[in-house]
Amino acid sequence: MTPEDELACARLMLRASHHADLHQIDAFVALFAKDGWVDRMGDRFTGPAEIRRFMENRKRERVTRHVIAPPIIEFAGPDEAQGGALFTLYDAIAGDDQAVMPVALPATVGEFRQTYRKRDGDWKITSHASIATFRRA
Repeated sequence: MTPEDELACARLMLRASHHADLHQIDAFVALFAKDGWVDRMGDRFTGPAEIRRFMENRKRERVTRHVIAPPIIEFAGPDEAQGGALFTLYDAIAGDDQAVMPVALPATVGEFRQTYRKRDGDWKITSHASIATFRRA
């Protein structure tokens, strides 16, 4: 439970959104423990194969950007932690000739909640839940 452990967990929170936004499926899946799961607004995907399918089903033309508040990490033991961060999600479908899209109201404002486990010196996400507080109609 060192500052390095806290930073490693916070980076997992930030990297998950970064990889999702950029459609970096392999990098996203690699953040999770083998028994890890993603819960996106009530739909749960467990294990690397299901998490990969979830990510592959995201439309490539869908452009998202998560703006994330600094994660707050708390330790349950030397090898277990949990974290949370508030987020704002911008979402659009890109046209073929759109280098920059017009800004719209956020699609969602909510909270990410994650749990982490350290094995062999490496932190992984064991659960990732996205909870909406506000959603665009």
